[in-house]
Amino acid sequence: MEGVATTERIDGEKLRELRRARYMSQEALSRRAGISAKTVSRAETEGQISMRLSTLAKIAEALGVGPHELSGQ
Repeated sequence: MEGVATTERIDGEKLRELRRARYMSQEALSRRAGISAKTVSRAETEGQISMRLSTLAKIAEALGVGPHELSGQ
């Protein structure tokens, strides 16, 4: 399907800030979101990375925020 985005850029610094504000480790966030700790670590250390919308939604839900708060927009 042309024109439909399947990935979104995530702001790693914002992710780290939100995670730490909730006193969560990367491991705790990964468990709560149902993703690998490596994915969380990579997102935080690489700054701006592209991520599947479904993964972004899982992280946002685990943090209790909207996906737009992680996208850096």
